[in-house]
Amino acid sequence: GKPVLLEQPLAASSEACNALIAAAARSGAALGVNQGFVQHPAFTRLQELVQNHELGRPVMVFCLRNVPLTEVARHPHDDLLLEYALHPLAQITALAGTIDKVRAFAGPLIDLAHGETFPSPLDMALTCEALPARLRLSLGRRKPLWQVTAICDDGVAVADILENRIDTHGRTRWRDALQDLSTDLAGAGSELNHAVRNILDAATSLLWPKRSGNPVRIGMRRGIAQFHAALDAGLVLPPAMFDPKVAAGLVALCQRVGDQARRD
Repeated sequence: GKPVLLEQPLAASSEACNALIAAAARSGAALGVNQGFVQHPAFTRLQELVQNHELGRPVMVFCLRNVPLTEVARHPHDDLLLEYALHPLAQITALAGTIDKVRAFAGPLIDLAHGETFPSPLDMALTCEALPARLRLSLGRRKPLWQVTAICDDGVAVADILENRIDTHGRTRWRDALQDLSTDLAGAGSELNHAVRNILDAATSLLWPKRSGNPVRIGMRRGIAQFHAALDAGLVLPPAMFDPKVAAGLVALCQRVGDQARRD
């Protein structure tokens, strides 16, 4: 009978997700899922840019996630798709709409700890409500990478989730040579801006831990605050961004992709 806000995933299987949703329906209590990485500062800026058509009409979303084996080894018993693909899929849903169809393309198997194997890279071609999308998950890469790219008519915007930055590449009214110079200067300014901001956020988190500038914590806090604000206002929950049925659908999608990859 108590309202509950859970982190992703809602549960480890479709059956468990449906059991939670049914329990919430019986009790009448609010059940929500916090989409912390949809509230990530770099990603929310990307969302604004796409929604405002700052680079023209969006035409496709592409997400790339590289995970070193050392990170995988720290989660030896976790479902790898739920651990590493679920949050990018939630971000794709936020940009491109509900995922209608998915087709997985499995790369060669790589060896993990405890005798397990996993296809790497694992590509997912996604047909979504508003835009086509693609997700590439690669395990065993040396450098961790998590980038969400919005491809638009007049340019490209890239949100770097791990670096908490966003870069844009678009056309201007200048001739090519001047445009290249303008782009380089804008890129240098963006680099400096993000570097200074990240340094200040790190200093803030050391001096005032409760006000941590960690972008992951910022995203979590935003979601938690919005959930409780909705409860306090007496609103009917869950609103779209907390919808457990959407979260359950992503868990089921990960299960289907995992089954297909194993068959391939």
